[in-house]
Amino acid sequence: MNVTQIFCDADDFCQGFIPSWEKTRLESEENTRTRIRTRSVCGSVIITLVVCYHLSGY
Repeated sequence: MNVTQIFCDADDFCQGFIPSWEKTRLESEENTRTRIRTRSVCGSVIITLVVCYHLSGY
């Protein structure tokens, strides 16, 4: 399991998917509650952690 390759694939996915997903959302950003704090972890890292967890067998 190459974590760097998984991260690169997840990052490529996020770069293409997130903008198109935001265009087709049913609710606009103005109607949703937002956090005061900004996220410190990007979506690519979260996806990488989830994929590595599932590949680990636990």
